[in-house]
Amino acid sequence: MDCYLNVMLCLENKHHAAALARRLVQLTDRIHITIAAEEPESGSEWAKKENFGDDNMLIVNDELAAACSSASALLEVLKEGYRAKTGRRLCCAADGGPVIIGVGSAAGGSGTTAAAVTLARILAGKLSGETALIFSGGSGNPLDYLENIEKCDHKTTRELDYMLTHNIETDIMKYIIKDRYGPLAAVSAAAPRLLLERLQAICNVEAAVLDLGSGGRTADCHIYIETAACGDLRAAAFEERAAAIPAAENRILLLNKTAAINREGRLFCLPLDSESFRRVQGTGSRIEIAMDGIFTAAMRQAAEEVKNMIDNMK
Repeated sequence: MDCYLNVMLCLENKHHAAALARRLVQLTDRIHITIAAEEPESGSEWAKKENFGDDNMLIVNDELAAACSSASALLEVLKEGYRAKTGRRLCCAADGGPVIIGVGSAAGGSGTTAAAVTLARILAGKLSGETALIFSGGSGNPLDYLENIEKCDHKTTRELDYMLTHNIETDIMKYIIKDRYGPLAAVSAAAPRLLLERLQAICNVEAAVLDLGSGGRTADCHIYIETAACGDLRAAAFEERAAAIPAAENRILLLNKTAAINREGRLFCLPLDSESFRRVQGTGSRIEIAMDGIFTAAMRQAAEEVKNMIDNMK
């Protein structure tokens, strides 16, 4: 089931309404717009800024349009209105931009980084465009999970964040690590979106996997994946939460460290398997994820669901 913004423009100036409609359609293909023949009476209930109408219709009147500095700002207000009415995020990829997949958790130790790396590797083999892998949260060194890292002349993450936040032109590829299995990876805690914009300008990035760590921001993700560790009290209601996810919402749950591979709707169980993670001798803290292991086999099921979500956005 696709999700769309169903918008009615109730503006006194119909030329302005038509121009605004054209701009909104340019910003997203997930919008249906109707221009009202007449402006609603001042003070009527459905003309109020906070009233978004019935049947998930979002009403834009002159007051709301004037309060937004641009069509982009108005679109963000409409997205929040959609979420308030439906309980779902509007899952729409920007025109020509990558689908952003956030992987996060409510607490540390849930396997977020391992899931993000494995997902990015699997998607890199399934998508026609590039897959980016950006580490923007968590603790420790996420680069420990990558392969071919010793062959890359990458710069420090602190330097990269400085370049991005100060809008300094640089060869962004100097900061990118090409993982053996395909993803273009980098670490940016301060400006992951700016990094993605720079990367998109020189590469055809079809999907970007963001490792958000624990407590990462999810609002701007087209797809959100939440991880939890089996046995953690905070994961006690995972099954019930997975069953309650609306069909139109692009969200799945990963329960890590379970006894066996299993799937129930939007809940994917990832088994505890020591053979799936091998510490690389002589490299300190480097860890190799076995792409032919049980953990990856379970992640392939979740990746297939993510791939279907990506296809439905096109």
